[in-house]
Amino acid sequence: METKEKSSFYIWKEMAAYTGISFATKRHSHFFHQFCFSLDKPFLLRGKNGKNFYSQAALVPSGVSHETSFGNERFIILLIDPLLFAVSYKVVFNPQECDPAFDLKDVISNSDILFFEKELKSNQIESKNKIIQLLKDKFILKDQRNIDNRIRDSLSIIQQDELDQLTLNQISKITKLSPSRFRHLFRTETGITFSSYKLWKKTQKAILVLIEQKDLMNAAYEGGFFDQPHFNRVLRRSFGLSPSELKKNTHFELKIFS
Repeated sequence: METKEKSSFYIWKEMAAYTGISFATKRHSHFFHQFCFSLDKPFLLRGKNGKNFYSQAALVPSGVSHETSFGNERFIILLIDPLLFAVSYKVVFNPQECDPAFDLKDVISNSDILFFEKELKSNQIESKNKIIQLLKDKFILKDQRNIDNRIRDSLSIIQQDELDQLTLNQISKITKLSPSRFRHLFRTETGITFSSYKLWKKTQKAILVLIEQKDLMNAAYEGGFFDQPHFNRVLRRSFGLSPSELKKNTHFELKIFS
């Protein structure tokens, strides 16, 4: 069945969102905390244990392996930067059980999901703040703790610089740390390696180019990847979709907010 309106991606610095029909992916994990919501029926997720996980409101924490399925018409995904916002202590998640997500059915109501949908479709730059504030009010998210100023500065540099030109030696010199000390401190403060974060930012940049231009080679080049096959492998590992699968979806409409 075709959707009545285009599915949309919304991009802010701190958050990305998707509204539309749910789509099937291979098992994958990624950098962002992922919130999934549905207004028509429970959606299906699967984790490492292969068990079916049904919910209408769920949180997939950063780095947790999962796959999604096709079938929900009014589906919402929120992707929240874990370097800016942490999962609240009231959310208890045990990755050892290999479940793909934490069920939020007792925390998030249908009216909350309607609020998310309404705010996203309003196309307002301040919608991001309203959505994040509601998640904080529900004790699901909280502001990330203060991190070392040198690492915070390095994150700002990574945001602004051409990633394919930025080396570990260059950024450690800017922060007045040795490469080994910078690498250790970056992982301690952020929870991920410098190389993993840099790869994520390259992927993010390439995805934006791909959605806007539908050109695989140019997307890989603009993202700073060595070649298109490298971009293919990274995108599938991060989102469970190949660039060609993303390119073929004509329903995507991109909206970027500064």
